[in-house]
Amino acid sequence: MATVTIPDSTYRRLQDAAAAERMPVDKYLDQVLRDRGETAREGNRQALDPASPEWRAAFEEWIAIHKDRKEVADDSRDAIYGDERD
Repeated sequence: MATVTIPDSTYRRLQDAAAAERMPVDKYLDQVLRDRGETAREGNRQALDPASPEWRAAFEEWIAIHKDRKEVADDSRDAIYGDERD
């Protein structure tokens, strides 16, 4: 098993974050690294120029993974605020 030395304040922050997720610190760090790895594999899409073909392809890919919804939300003022406006 390896040992890493980090400042106490950093370790306390890790403990707090892990506790919030109800995980031990080592499992929490594993999860963070897994999440970071997935983000790195997906690429930094925010850095793409919205006018570029790459951005368009990424956007189309994002759209494709979301199912089409036939329902239309009622976003009228009456539906949102109802009797609160009176």
